[in-house]
Amino acid sequence: MGNAGKVCLSVVLGLGIICAVIGGVMFPILQTIIHNEIVAQTMLENGTMGYEIWKDPTADVYMQFWVWNLTNPDEVQAGTKEPYLVQQGPYTYREVMIKENITSHSNGTITYAQQKSYILDLDLSVGDPSNHTFTTVNIPAVTAAGLLPFLSALDRLALKIVLDGTPTFQSKTVEEILWGYEDLLTQLAYSKNLYPYPEFGIFVNRNNSNDGLYTVYSGVDKSDTDKINHISRWKGESELSFWSSDEANMLNGTDGSYNAPFFDKKKMMYVFSSDICRSINAVFDEETSVRDIPTWRYVGPPSAFANATENPSNAGFCTPSPEFCLPSGLLNISNCQHNAPIVMSLPHFLYCDKEKVIDLVHGVVPNQEEHQTFFDIEPMTGGPLNVAKRLQINIHMQPYPDLKYLKNLSKFYLPVIWLNESALVTQSGADQLIEQVENPILYTTIAKWGVLGLGILMVAISTLVLTIMWIMKPSKKPTDSAAHPGLQAPYQPNVAHQNPQVVPINPNGPVAQHSERTPLIS
Repeated sequence: MGNAGKVCLSVVLGLGIICAVIGGVMFPILQTIIHNEIVAQTMLENGTMGYEIWKDPTADVYMQFWVWNLTNPDEVQAGTKEPYLVQQGPYTYREVMIKENITSHSNGTITYAQQKSYILDLDLSVGDPSNHTFTTVNIPAVTAAGLLPFLSALDRLALKIVLDGTPTFQSKTVEEILWGYEDLLTQLAYSKNLYPYPEFGIFVNRNNSNDGLYTVYSGVDKSDTDKINHISRWKGESELSFWSSDEANMLNGTDGSYNAPFFDKKKMMYVFSSDICRSINAVFDEETSVRDIPTWRYVGPPSAFANATENPSNAGFCTPSPEFCLPSGLLNISNCQHNAPIVMSLPHFLYCDKEKVIDLVHGVVPNQEEHQTFFDIEPMTGGPLNVAKRLQINIHMQPYPDLKYLKNLSKFYLPVIWLNESALVTQSGADQLIEQVENPILYTTIAKWGVLGLGILMVAISTLVLTIMWIMKPSKKPTDSAAHPGLQAPYQPNVAHQNPQVVPINPNGPVAQHSERTPLIS
């Protein structure tokens, strides 16, 4: 190869080095650009992509209920047999969520109320909840029995008379247990300001209503972007008042519908749920995919509901003090449910103490895949693309010796219903996320790796060719002395430099000297 080829290779080598340097420099620059753009689009400020998704989620949301039908109520009331239960459901409602009274504040927070409505979807239900009945515990009766010691003598006597005429178990429609029915004991409690509604239902007054005013961090000042949508206040308070320690009463995390960007697998995710009146943590479990978008799955670990013996940090959730801890897997929420003996767990008593909880009833079959709570999160934006919040409502059953129908009860936890509140991003919502976030990240990643890779390839090829050229470069043939430097070359007289008047000796005899001026023939 000539000099021109060598020059071309040198130019290629130089360009390769430049591309490699540019590619390397692009990494932190593009990373910063992507980071700043995601922050700008996920803050809760009118006009950003995140604000629109937060205000009007692009997801299909459903609430499903399963009820537990008690098949042997008389034997359970007599205390002769353990309860036998049969699961019945699902009864599915489409959930419509609308944020109302949205107000931004100068301190970087935003206040709103989350209005929820539930619309029955018979196509996704086993039947009509208005005519499907099941047998379960009379919750108002058991609640009233627990209040007897705290009443005046006259009120206690009057209530005892009512309770002695009220059976422990009753058959109601699914719709009545969920959304409310008329009940004498509930009306009495309402008349004395002991209960806020004249009817009783597990979700009474929850349709077309909200669960209180929320104040969350908006992230608009960019100093607390890791707190975007984290709850600052609920119902005007910066902390809860249901639990027995300051740590347990903290408002941690978001409501689970929208999160701060840039998730870290090593960090826990915190979610506040008004259904259980507390914040709960979730940990990274596995990598998943939702509508072709890579996601990280976070799940509620067994330790979240473990009692203080297994998880000392949960001691504050034992009420009224740590001495009253329930078995692992259970949470006493009576303080935030008008003193009703309601105990929350995961469906089918998942992660509950087997001996003290699961083995005391028949029919529950805990299954992690079907009964755990999970969040599938897009890690760059923090967007929850697939969520399943699962809970079970139980009643703490125990004997009341002075009451006719309750004196023979055994101690156990009776499941009443379990629910699955799920949300899956719509296809249009997924397409929007891919177009505005996933594709730009992909293109910039390809660009920076492409430039770096091209530069490295150019350097490698040009270096290889130049190395081969140097190895195969032709060399001059060495002389004998050069080839054998230890030998001296024989003497070779240089005739051209000899005296022209000296003639070599002729073996045949002398040769006459001629002169230009002396002809050979005269």
